[in-house]
This record gives sequence, structure tokens and C-alpha cells, in this order.
Amino acid sequence: MPTGIMLMEPLYGQDLITRIKEGDGSAFETLYQQNWQQLYVFAVKRLDDEEEAKDVVQEVFINLWAKRHNI
Repeated sequence: MPTGIMLMEPLYGQDLITRIKEGDGSAFETLYQQNWQQLYVFAVKRLDDEEEAKDVVQEVFINLWAKRHNI
């Protein structure tokens, strides 16, 4: 019997990308939360500069959202 509480399955892979392409901000937030730290660590190792790495990761996600219809 329904309780009024809707449980959502976690978004991964193609489902997540499809929802982002459709402009779903919560799907984009999920993608960000799942990936920002790994991207940041990679950027710090490559750039050897924490502030620059933060900027690069931010730009990646800004560009992803701006170009979401083309992914």
C-alpha cells in the first residue's frame, strides 16, 4: 500500500545523462556529487595547484551544463 513517500532509484550512466540533456537540475547535481572529488584530485595531480584545480573542475561542470543538449 502506498505511503505517500516516493523512493527514487539512484541515477547512473545513460539514465543520468538523458535527464541532464533534458535539463534536469537534480540529475546534474547528482553527476556533480558523484564526480567532482575525483576530477579535483586528478586536476591537482596534473596542475600541482589546488586553486587552479578548483577553477578547472568548476569550468568543466559549467561547460557541461551549458552544452548539455549536445552530449
